[in-house]
Amino acid sequence: MVKHLLLVSLLAIPFVPSMGQTIKKADNVAMLNISSNGKYACSSIEGTVVIWNTEEDNALTTFNDDYYYGDAISDDGTVAGSIGVTGQEKPVIISGDKITNLPMPSDITWSYGSGRGISPDGTMVCGLLTRGDVNIMGNATFTLPYVWEINGDQITCTALPYPEKDFTGRYPQGYHPLFVSADKNRILGRQIDYSGMAGAIVVWQRTAPGEPWNYTLLGEDLIWKDGPDFPEYPDEPESIDYTQYMTEDEIAAYNEAFQEWANNGYVGESPKREDFITDETRKAQYLEALTAYNAALDEYRKASDAFNEVYYQRMTGYSLDLYSMSSSFNGRYVGCTLQTVDMSDYFPTTITYPLYYDLNDNNKCYKLEKDQYKNTGMAGHITDAGDLVISNPAMASIYDPRNSYVVPAGKDQPEMFYTYLSDKTGGKVNRQTFVDAGMAYSWTDYSTGEPTEVTDSVLVGSALLSADGMNAMGFSTNPSTFMFSSWAINGGSTTGIHSAAVKGTEKVLRANVIEDGTIEYVADAASAMIYDMSGAVVFSGRVQNGIIAAPTKSGMYLLRTKLNDGSLTTDKIIVK
Repeated sequence: MVKHLLLVSLLAIPFVPSMGQTIKKADNVAMLNISSNGKYACSSIEGTVVIWNTEEDNALTTFNDDYYYGDAISDDGTVAGSIGVTGQEKPVIISGDKITNLPMPSDITWSYGSGRGISPDGTMVCGLLTRGDVNIMGNATFTLPYVWEINGDQITCTALPYPEKDFTGRYPQGYHPLFVSADKNRILGRQIDYSGMAGAIVVWQRTAPGEPWNYTLLGEDLIWKDGPDFPEYPDEPESIDYTQYMTEDEIAAYNEAFQEWANNGYVGESPKREDFITDETRKAQYLEALTAYNAALDEYRKASDAFNEVYYQRMTGYSLDLYSMSSSFNGRYVGCTLQTVDMSDYFPTTITYPLYYDLNDNNKCYKLEKDQYKNTGMAGHITDAGDLVISNPAMASIYDPRNSYVVPAGKDQPEMFYTYLSDKTGGKVNRQTFVDAGMAYSWTDYSTGEPTEVTDSVLVGSALLSADGMNAMGFSTNPSTFMFSSWAINGGSTTGIHSAAVKGTEKVLRANVIEDGTIEYVADAASAMIYDMSGAVVFSGRVQNGIIAAPTKSGMYLLRTKLNDGSLTTDKIIVK
C-alpha cells in the first residue's frame, strides 16, 4: 500500500521576515538519507520505506504493502533500494507511486540484490547482486558490483570491474557500490574482504559517459604494513559424507549412542562411527577415507597457521569501519571511520577517528587522529565544499543518544551542528531553534561505567547535510522514552514545526510488564523486532495470532512493531 500523509501543523507560527528558522519534524520515523538538494529524505526500517518531501507539501509517502528497503534518494524523490524479504530482495527504484524493477543479468543465478546509490538526477543507480550459485562459506566472491543507467523506459545493467583477490590474496566476500557522483563518472563503495572484517574503499571512475570503468582501492596502506608475502591460503578439505558408508540403521544407532554420551555430560571417549558399521568392507573404506581426510586436515591447519603468522605480522593495528562510509554528492570526497584499539587498560577499548580522502587531490588522505576528534566517526554526507559531518558515539543503534558535529572545510575543530547552520543561514538557525523543537533532553549517561546526569543537552542525533550545506535533516532519540523523531531544516525558509506521527497514542500491547513469557497485542500487528538495551536484536519475525514469545532473559527491552496498516510503534517492555 502507498499512503500519502500531509503533515499537520502543531504550532501555528505566522511568517515574520526577521524570525529565526524553525524545524519540521516527523515522529517515529528515522530518516537515513538525504537528497543532494536537501528537499527529500528517505527512511527504511523493518520493510517500510517512507519518502519525506520537506520543502513543498511537507508530505510523507509510505510504501508498506511489501518488504521495501530504500538506501538513497535523488533530487526528484526517486529512491534506490529493493523489494522482498531479507535474503530474497530484488533491486528496484521507487518513484512517486511506481515501483520499477532493475534488470539483472540472466546468465547467473542470483540470490538477492539491491540498489544502494542514485545520482542526483535519478538516471544512474549503483548497487549489488549476490550470487545464488556459489557457496558463501567457501573461498569465493559472491556479492558483485553493478550499475544501472536509466533512459526513459530503457534501463541498461553493467557489471563494474573489481580485483579478483583482496590484499591477502584471498577471494573477497564482495563489493558494495554505494554512491554515484553528480556527473555520473565516479562511483564510491567498499570491498568486503575474505574475513568479512576488513577490506578497502573502492573508487570506480570513467573519463566520460560510455567509456569503460576502472577502479582504485584506498585504505589498504592504513591496515597493512610491509612484510613477507602472504602464502597461498589453503582450501579447507571437504568433510566425509558418512552416509556413503553407513546404512540408516547404523546411523540411527550411532546417533542414539552419541546422544546418550552427550546426556551423560560428555564423559569418556565419544562414540566412533566406524564402530557402528557392521560390514567390514564398508568399514575399511570409511577408515581409508577418514585417514585421508585427517591427513588433508592436518596439512590445511599447517598452511593456515603459516598464513595467519604473516597475517598478524603485517597488521598495523588500524581498521576501517566500512559500514560508516560517507561521501560528497559531487564525488570529490569519500571517508569512513578509522578504528584502533587501546590496550593500556585491563579491557581493550576501541578508539575511533574520522578519515577521508580528497579524490581530486591525488587521493590525498586526511586522518583526523587528534584529541578533538577522539571517539567520533564519519556520519551523513560530506558537503561538496568538504564540510564533514561527524558523530559521537561513532557507532550507535537508532535508540542510542547521539550527537552530530560539523568540521568546516579548512578548519580543524568540530562545531556544534547548530553553530554551523547558523553560519550557513545568516543566523536563522541557532541552539534555540532545536530547543524550541523539543530536542533539548536531560538523561543519565552510563557510557563511562559511572552514571552521569546530563542536563539540557541538545541532541541533533544522526544528522545529514545537503550538497551545499544549506539544508539539513536527521533523526534524534529521546534518551528517556527511546522514541525517535526525524527533523528537517530548509535553508532560507521559515516554516512552522510540523509533525506526522506514524502511529497515534492508542494502546498496542495488553501489558508492558511480561510475566508469562508471551507478548500479547491488542492492536493488529504484522511483525516485530525486540532490542536489548545494548541495541542488539534479540527477536525479528512475524506476529502470529496477536502474540510473540518474550525474551527468556529478564530485563528491559525495546519492542518495535509494524502494524497491519503499515504504521510503526515503539514500546518499552519489562520481562520478569
